[in-house]
Amino acid sequence: MAKEKSPPPAPLTCWPVGSWGTVVNLAAEGDAQLTKLLALGIIPGTEIHILRRSPCWVIQIGFTQLALDDSLARTILLLPAHPPGA
Repeated sequence: MAKEKSPPPAPLTCWPVGSWGTVVNLAAEGDAQLTKLLALGIIPGTEIHILRRSPCWVIQIGFTQLALDDSLARTILLLPAHPPGA
């Protein structure tokens, strides 16, 4: 039996509004960027709901909503996830 291949992780900036994704990696461009992501609670395994793309990215993690600029959003790599309760 052949194993189904899961899609490769994609940056948050490639996802449409309304999507749910699980963080699988952070492609931070430096220590300062990585530290900021971690301080915001964006760590591998976290489920994210994308609420808005413009004028900035707005995501929800649990009950917290965060606004991110494009350069920071681009560093968050996601795989598809199902909404809670689905």
